[in-house]
Amino acid sequence: MLTFLSASQNKSNDGHIKWICRCDCGNVSEYIATRVRNKRVLNCKSCNAKKIGAKNKIHGARNTGAYSSWQSMKQRCLNKDSKDYPSYGGLGVTICQSWIDSFEQFYIDMGERPKGCSIDRIDTTKGYSKENCKWSSRSEQQRNKLQSFVYEIDGMIYQSLQEAADHFSVKKQTIKKWVDGWFDKRINKQWSPKNGCRKFKKY
Repeated sequence: MLTFLSASQNKSNDGHIKWICRCDCGNVSEYIATRVRNKRVLNCKSCNAKKIGAKNKIHGARNTGAYSSWQSMKQRCLNKDSKDYPSYGGLGVTICQSWIDSFEQFYIDMGERPKGCSIDRIDTTKGYSKENCKWSSRSEQQRNKLQSFVYEIDGMIYQSLQEAADHFSVKKQTIKKWVDGWFDKRINKQWSPKNGCRKFKKY
């Protein structure tokens, strides 16, 4: 923003009064008074050029992975016709209003999507926002999903699949079968979870 310092003794070529103003960056220069008063000029030329450059950079990002992720996020949370809506918007997963209104704000908060990553909620009980989101690889997301559950087996609580597997000296896949059940292709039969075994969300 420009701060008025004093009237200038100089005038523009067409006779308009000029003001001497200081920009927030510290640059002091002369500006046509009516343009400053009517807020047609808000910054010095240097700051204005930087803002235009940043805006063009964000606009160019509409063809990038970040824009694709933003669009997909809105679809699964807001579009009831989306195939993913039942698992997101249908379960109450929200998006902060600033991200709904503006891809530019989403891009400022998250930056470009790293290769091989997608947007991930840190706390799966909360919605999409700057404070609760990060770019994660597929393996990181899978690990987060596994770590978001605790496992109860015969009355004992285990904080992860690995902890339960270590306790019983079995593979993690075995614990998953105990708590989720499994389908045996060999005999075409669905087995139910083992008695006394279940999982539930940590949060």
